[in-house]
Amino acid sequence: MAVIKGRIRGGGRQLAAYLLSQDDNLEVRMLDLDGQSRFSERDFRNLLSDFSLNERLTKSSKGIYHAIYNPTEALASRLKDEQWLQAADIIGEELGFSRQRRAVVLQQNKAGRRHIHIAFERYDHERGRMIPIPHNYRKHDRARQKLEQLFDEQPTQRVNMRRVDMRKELTGLWAQTDTGAAFITAAKQQGYVIAKGHEKGQFVFVDSTGQSFKLSSHLKGVRVREINERFKGRKFISEKEAVAFVRNGLTATQRLEPTSRQAFLEGLSQARANKQNLKPRM
Repeated sequence: MAVIKGRIRGGGRQLAAYLLSQDDNLEVRMLDLDGQSRFSERDFRNLLSDFSLNERLTKSSKGIYHAIYNPTEALASRLKDEQWLQAADIIGEELGFSRQRRAVVLQQNKAGRRHIHIAFERYDHERGRMIPIPHNYRKHDRARQKLEQLFDEQPTQRVNMRRVDMRKELTGLWAQTDTGAAFITAAKQQGYVIAKGHEKGQFVFVDSTGQSFKLSSHLKGVRVREINERFKGRKFISEKEAVAFVRNGLTATQRLEPTSRQAFLEGLSQARANKQNLKPRM
């Protein structure tokens, strides 16, 4: 299943450093810098820094929209540079950023998975304001459907069809439990994996399709500080690990709190190996 995610943020230079980092990647390559034919890493860092500088022209502290397009492994392996840029065009169009400056970076992680990061400038120079992005999940979903059609991929069930049900279910589980452990167990029994989000101080849950969602957005009437208080002192796997866990065939009702991080990684590696062995041989 292809995944498109995104959020507003600031810190252009920090984002540039993160996107160009080789630490967790086998490959990092800049594909586009505002349509320029030639550019350097310095140009890339300066452009994202400019995105953040424009925050001073408004009351906003988040002048960037950071989007990620993570297609299926089979599709990612055959996409050419121009097709990755087509994907960035479609995502930008759905989000309302077609006329905005942008930067696109292709990464291949150590698991061999290829994906792109797109940094859009939010500041509209003609109107003198930040471009609002309401209902970004729906826009991601529309972009994904267009890309599946463009690249002749099997259509995916729409991500947001169960969001109302998930919110009702998780809110009910929160009200029925009084400790972090009890809520995590109850959520696990319903097929959800609770994990630590990539945003500082945020928690997410991963559903049975391997899609992650911000937990605080699905707990009606519950404040972030209440969630942090209930989960205080507990250890969680990361959002990235939880998504990989579910997508590699391990159900949310299986044990997700191994005795060590190494045990978790070994279990994940075994699941991937089992999944690979199930593929038909040519």
